[in-house]
Amino acid sequence: VARSPAHRQAVASTLGGLAGVLAERPIEQLDGPSLLFLSQAYTDTRQASTATVFSILVKAVDVFALHLSTDQLVGLLVGFARFGDARAAGHLTVFATLADQLCRQQEPIPAAAVAAAIHCLARGNVLHERFVGVAREALPRVLPELESRQVSLIAHAYVRLGLAEDPALVLVWNRARQVMGEYEWPALAALVQAYTKSAFSDTGFSCAAVQRLTQLLDSGQVPSPANTACLVYALGRSQFGQVPHRVWGDLIALCGKQVAAMQTTEFANVCAVVGDVYPMGQVDATVREFFDGPAARVLQGSGPLKPVDLVKIVTGFATARSDQGHIVVAAVRKTLLAHMALMSPLLVSKIASGLHRLKVADADVLSTLDQLRTSRRSKQ
Repeated sequence: VARSPAHRQAVASTLGGLAGVLAERPIEQLDGPSLLFLSQAYTDTRQASTATVFSILVKAVDVFALHLSTDQLVGLLVGFARFGDARAAGHLTVFATLADQLCRQQEPIPAAAVAAAIHCLARGNVLHERFVGVAREALPRVLPELESRQVSLIAHAYVRLGLAEDPALVLVWNRARQVMGEYEWPALAALVQAYTKSAFSDTGFSCAAVQRLTQLLDSGQVPSPANTACLVYALGRSQFGQVPHRVWGDLIALCGKQVAAMQTTEFANVCAVVGDVYPMGQVDATVREFFDGPAARVLQGSGPLKPVDLVKIVTGFATARSDQGHIVVAAVRKTLLAHMALMSPLLVSKIASGLHRLKVADADVLSTLDQLRTSRRSKQ
């Protein structure tokens, strides 16, 4: 861990020099442990020389794949997965090679390795059908050995890879329900998000997840703003089951405390959901306080928004019948000036509808929206 600027500079200098040495040496002088060490060192520190080293690792994987152990194969997948989309990063062939070799392992793949590997494939957006098949066959064996966080990784990976209707997920949800009492905020948020995107409906799972959510709220443990936004949006935008009014009230109050630290898209998602909670009479005051207080302050200080985020925000304020219409219309004006060309007829209509419900009387903005709506439709 680099604890000071001088330390970070020394680390960068050392790793930069090592990258130069590696570039001059034959790949054949490396071995499996060396490849794994280099992958971990350069992704953990994110040096300027990281790209150079990983271009070397791409070639080395092709040479050494047949001789790598399961741990080394998975470790390299972890390193390459940190670059995100494999195709965009130019790592698609590497993912395929490493996954192919995992499928060829003669010994059963350990439980933790199965979870890590499919999670990495999902992070790289690589649907490796052969490995998915291997993982599917392994699930009955490995799931009882996995911790709650690892179960969440598998669930999230299946959904991200477009396997939301895979029957194997039934086993995952069953295991998640068994270990629900172990879940902390990050893993619970990921699990609930994955479940609400899947094609399954299990009342027992939903009740267990809500119970754990309630326990965490009552314990005083505070989730990160990202975890809060994830949970609120997932619960509000799905057929998750009945979430008690009291729990919604606690979540909305938490959003009010954390909204200033959320990313813009997270803020927009929360606004969309919290607005829909309004008809629940028991949380009227909490919802109104959220929009007229912290949410209005965040919106007032924001710059131009993505049109899709703006629609969610306007809709949320309108559904809650907020008194802060002047702040909302100011945000609309900023976005129109910056992103008018990105406004589709549907988005324009939704924004105009929201402003109407807020009883906004800004003639200039309303006229601009009306002209946009008319011109976009005439071009279709």
